[in-house]
Amino acid sequence: MKTLIISTFLIAQVWAAPTPFSTLDVTNALKTHLQDKVNFSGDFNVNLIPNKISIPHEADEDTLTLEEVHFAADQKNFQAILTIANGDKRTPLKMIAGKIEPLSKVPTLARVITPGDIIEASDITWNKLPSSRLSQNFILKAEDLIGQTAKNRVLQPGQPLNRQDVRAPIVVKRGDAVTIAYRSDSMILKTTAIAEKDAAIGEMTRFKTMNGNKTIQARVVGFQKAEIKPVEF
Repeated sequence: MKTLIISTFLIAQVWAAPTPFSTLDVTNALKTHLQDKVNFSGDFNVNLIPNKISIPHEADEDTLTLEEVHFAADQKNFQAILTIANGDKRTPLKMIAGKIEPLSKVPTLARVITPGDIIEASDITWNKLPSSRLSQNFILKAEDLIGQTAKNRVLQPGQPLNRQDVRAPIVVKRGDAVTIAYRSDSMILKTTAIAEKDAAIGEMTRFKTMNGNKTIQARVVGFQKAEIKPVEF
């Protein structure tokens, strides 16, 4: 209800309809109603078909609810009757259709990470993405990011990451003089060789002996350190 002043002496009451229910109002009502009816745990989106809805109604006390919800065999596509409720009164409006889209929480970055920056626990925040968009290459655990660095490009905040986006930090650089140890149960032999390329902890890479006569392949185990095990010799 709105008040309209017609003149100094005359005041008229003009009725104004409440703001129509929006697409967001409808999807929120759907999520509330469907929460205990889906066959999976966790959060989800509701995508309407069509994806834009505006529903006029008469009273501010009106609420949206659903009746006769029917799921397809995939338990994601559904149809339902959208109803306006006001107290005990129920007014069926229309049949609507939509699809439930399960969401998964994925770790993302809270700040820009450039190659060489080490990702710490405080750099990680969580976002929700449609589960259907995730593949085996996506990083789903925070521990798979902590201690890593950007591999080939600057990583932006809030974006899901895959395993090709990060790598262990470089601890051996091309041209470094690296201590290489050969370990067996009975002895340890050490030599110094020159790294032929950059490498991170755990990576196998090639080294050239100081006199340049021999190439050695060893696994990087620390800062300017590598190791050869008997099975790798």
